[in-house]
Amino acid sequence: MLGDPNTLYPNVIETLEAAEILVAEGFKVMVYTSDDPIVAKQLEDIGCVAVMPLASLIGSGMGILNPWNLQLIIGNAKVPVVVDAGVGTASDAAVAMELGCDAVLMNTAVAKAQNPVLMAQAMKKAVEAGREAFLAGRMPKKLYSASSSSPASGLISPKAASWNWLFGRAAPQILEIGFGMGETTATIAQEHPENDYLGIEVHTPGVGSLLKRIADGHLENVRIVQHDAVEVVQHMIAPAALEGVHLFFPDPWPKKRHHKRRLIRPEFVALLASRMKPGALVHACTDWEDYAQQMLQVLSADRALENAASGYAERPEIRPETKFERRGLALGHSVWDLIFRKI
Repeated sequence: MLGDPNTLYPNVIETLEAAEILVAEGFKVMVYTSDDPIVAKQLEDIGCVAVMPLASLIGSGMGILNPWNLQLIIGNAKVPVVVDAGVGTASDAAVAMELGCDAVLMNTAVAKAQNPVLMAQAMKKAVEAGREAFLAGRMPKKLYSASSSSPASGLISPKAASWNWLFGRAAPQILEIGFGMGETTATIAQEHPENDYLGIEVHTPGVGSLLKRIADGHLENVRIVQHDAVEVVQHMIAPAALEGVHLFFPDPWPKKRHHKRRLIRPEFVALLASRMKPGALVHACTDWEDYAQQMLQVLSADRALENAASGYAERPEIRPETKFERRGLALGHSVWDLIFRKI
């Protein structure tokens, strides 16, 4: 369903309505849509067998203009994700496949190439290369990677010995990993001014949102690190420094082939436990049942931790419900909390 005759941009409202009708009538719907992750998920929930977000406008050849939205769509989808529209050359197809797309649909990029046959061959190679790169897994991005004859990897920065310099005081230190848009972090920090909170988040919109909440609430006990959580815990936090760790709704990476990207894995839990004081609590929660089961298995297997509950825990008052969580609970979804104590 196209919303504009000039740009051919999809009308997502009519697309949702049409998809619902077609699915109800028994059609197998592979649906062209925008790169809005929410709309893509709604189309999947309706029953579409594949979602086909645009990379850019049909026939534009502009390539993938918003790879972050595509990553969100791919990470949340349980059906194939096919990039449809906007691919201009082979590198665009390779990027789409490197992101984890299941396929790339193209026409104009080949048809309007100066040598269509040669471009088609290039597209084939690009799709294959992109898929293999995705399966191989790219190296982490770094600002630089110089190494001396005496490597410093694995060492803790002198400033990691204490957060006191960050906050200008000595107080219990709580690590918030993946704070999203910052709603929960800001609420907890405001309700517990006696604690200091270090939030880790890689997505810029979430960092900006929490910064605004900090300013609006005049919060003096929250600091932010925009970086990979594993590297922050490894290099910026001293052993036995933390009074608590919060992992609220980490990315579930629902597709089985993406499970290796999940944060709660034995090696990371062992690293976290080494940074916690005896008696400190790690509190995780998720609304994905299979991830909850994995979390319970991994946390239970770590010898430095003990379950503070019998299996899953009741949601403690210290963890406020988010608006998204309330919406899910109203729809009958479940949330699993896990609380483990450092021995």
